[in-house]
Amino acid sequence: MANVFDTAKYILEQSGTMSTMKLQKLCYYSQAWSLVWDDSPLFNEDFQAWTNGPVCSELFFKTQGKYSVSTRQVRVMKRVVKKTCLKIKKTPLIEY
Repeated sequence: MANVFDTAKYILEQSGTMSTMKLQKLCYYSQAWSLVWDDSPLFNEDFQAWTNGPVCSELFFKTQGKYSVSTRQVRVMKRVVKKTCLKIKKTPLIEY
């Protein structure tokens, strides 16, 4: 199973550099779409309801203090993005 860092890297590769807040939201939407359409989570990390929207604490602490983030700044646990990460549909990226 992919983790939130794999998902974040994939999103950044598809969409380019973005604000950390937008990355958090796109990871959240990707997880939500996976749960709705595939009945399975994309990754195991949880989100918390913060004042400015959903936040995955693991991703937050990795990007803390940065306004924007790129693929170089997101740590990926595995060298190759697994096939499960390909499960991320472009729909959340297009819709949001």
